[in-house]
Amino acid sequence: MATQKIHFFTGKGGVGKSVVSAGYAWSKARQSKQNILLTELSDDSSFEDNLKPQKIAKNLSISHWNAYICLEEYATNLLRSKTLSKLFLNNSISKALINVAPGLEELSILGKATSGPRDHGPQMNYDEIFIDAFATGHFLTLMQAPEAFSEMFSFGPMGTQSKSIDKWIKNPEFSHVHIVMNTDELSVRESIELHKSLAGIDMGSRFIINKFVDTENIQFKKLPERTKDFFQNIHDQQNDALAVLKKTKADITYIPQVFENHFFDVIESISKSIKVP
Repeated sequence: MATQKIHFFTGKGGVGKSVVSAGYAWSKARQSKQNILLTELSDDSSFEDNLKPQKIAKNLSISHWNAYICLEEYATNLLRSKTLSKLFLNNSISKALINVAPGLEELSILGKATSGPRDHGPQMNYDEIFIDAFATGHFLTLMQAPEAFSEMFSFGPMGTQSKSIDKWIKNPEFSHVHIVMNTDELSVRESIELHKSLAGIDMGSRFIINKFVDTENIQFKKLPERTKDFFQNIHDQQNDALAVLKKTKADITYIPQVFENHFFDVIESISKSIKVP
């Protein structure tokens, strides 16, 4: 049974998955005494640059995971030597292998993410980890990597670790996938396609509608014509999106539209508007 939890946030580019993932992590840290980690899969960290340490919860840590660093950590644990792992990764043959072996960097990222319950690799001493992951297309590749490698390497350390990683990312008590979206047609279509693709590899997922506007309580008749048309279009678009999304029977969470400009202020507002179970 998993005691740690990990949350992956994905979505079409521009839907706000980064601020949503940060808002979720901050909300969880605020409402509990658990150790929480917020991380992003990137070479540079927008969180470290924009979140003010003196204002966020003290039990919330921030980091970013570089694919190469994760690969180096993975190789170090596989070879039992940091020196050997550096020699291996800097070898021209190894670099060529990495370039022609799609999914190896993705496997190393998930190896780090699941190191706690697998008791293998760098220890992740956090109760919950919130990951601002890749956009939809690359995210699917990320989640397919362990199964692909376990089929390529049916025995040996690589095969054993790939099977273990695949097992844990598909464990619903441990791994949670959140698909962040808006209600425009392209975002809805892409999100549903990812949801179905993940179901095809035995992974569940849920939807988070970001920038949702509560139009049910608007008295349209009292609005000026142009304002009325504006909100009516939003109302219709959201209803159309919900009609399609509800057919998937996936859980749906709503993040209200935040009228803030600064990255930090948006995240803080989101963190106060939700409660993470």
